[in-house]
Amino acid sequence: MSDLKQAEQAIAPCVAMVVGRVMAGRRTDDGAFYTQMILPAADAFTPPAYVEVRSNRQLGNNGDDVSVRVRIGGYRRKAYETKPDQYGVSRKVQPVEVTLSAID
Repeated sequence: MSDLKQAEQAIAPCVAMVVGRVMAGRRTDDGAFYTQMILPAADAFTPPAYVEVRSNRQLGNNGDDVSVRVRIGGYRRKAYETKPDQYGVSRKVQPVEVTLSAID
């Protein structure tokens, strides 16, 4: 079986592998951990991405390199109107939040 077919079978829809370095973490009152991670940059001219992963346990200490499987989710925030631009046109914007939850 080809590597591509194996990879497609290993990763289900809305599931991804996040690999990066732990930058900060916090625990909420309900016991969930939120870990901020910095991801490797794609190339020398692209800034690295930052993500936050929700989990039931601590993923690592500050400075640790970790990899974690996550479920991708999200929701829409409240829509709002932009201020009119130079031509007097305003637009309706509907922001979307992406969530990453660790799969234990």
